Order: sequence, then structure tokens, then C-alpha cells
Amino acid sequence: MPELYTVFGYWEDNGQRYGRFDEADSAVHAELLMQRRAAKENAVFWAAATLRGEFHPVDAAYTRYLDPQDPRNEEIEFEGVDELPTTGEFTVYGLILSTRRLDAGWNQRTGGQRFIGHEMATSALAAEGAASARVATDEHHAKLLVCAVLPGRMEKADTLPFSNPDERSRHRFGQ
Repeated sequence: MPELYTVFGYWEDNGQRYGRFDEADSAVHAELLMQRRAAKENAVFWAAATLRGEFHPVDAAYTRYLDPQDPRNEEIEFEGVDELPTTGEFTVYGLILSTRRLDAGWNQRTGGQRFIGHEMATSALAAEGAASARVATDEHHAKLLVCAVLPGRMEKADTLPFSNPDERSRHRFGQ
């Protein structure tokens, strides 16, 4: 019996964060529906997480793009910024990419390693920054592309290690 799932990720061509909920038979089926939608538009969508249920990210109140400081955000009239939760736990979903030049093929092949982080922070933006800083250590040689921030402690329904569901790389970043 179909259930509601929310898929979070980003569009490769413009770096826009995106979340969509659909009825599906499983988390994998929900991602497949999203990939079919992207293929119809000749676009590439990299999925970061799939959750059972309908969810609305709080980061949508301050950014539409992977980089919260993206100047394209200035063209958007954000609503609900004053209603954002403050000082609490946030769940950050994203994709980890290698910053090593030799790993460019790994990044494209895998779409990035899926990331889930639980951060205590004073705002969703601060939680995003803390998660990004944790990933961007010299030890990891990596950067985090944040795709969604949700209030509270959330888990995901998918179990895939990478955005590309067919990838089985052994190279992974610690979390």
C-alpha cells in the first residue's frame, strides 16, 4: 500500500535545493519517481535523503540554493523567517563531495555520499554551518552540500550510502 515519502536533494544544473513528497511503495520507489521526473526535463537531480511522511524544510525560509549566501536569494521574498525555530536540535541532510582534484570522477559517479547530522544550534543556518564545518576537516578533504534542514531529530527511510543508487564505492567519509 503506498505511503507518503519526501525526497530531498538538489538540481545539478542550478544548485537549487529541492524537496518533494509523493505517494510511493517504498523509499526507493519515491526516489525513482523523482529521477523519472528529472529525466523528463533532461535534468540531473541528486537525492540526499528520503523520509517517510510529508516534511517541509526550515532552510526554505532563508535560501533556495546550496550556498545560503548565493546572490540569487536576494531576488526571493522569503516568508516565515521570523517563525523559524531557534535554539534546539536540527537535522541536516546533504551530500559529501571530495575536495581532492583526483576525486572528481568519484564525485560524478557517486553523486556524493549521503549525510545526516544532528546539530544543537541557535538557528537552522547555524546548524547548517556546524554540519558543514564538521565535514570540512583536513582529515576528510571534503565539503558538504546541504540539501535540507529540518527542526528536531529526524531519521531517514532510505539506506543508500550514495546519491547514485547504483554506486557501491568502498571509499566513504567518516561521519
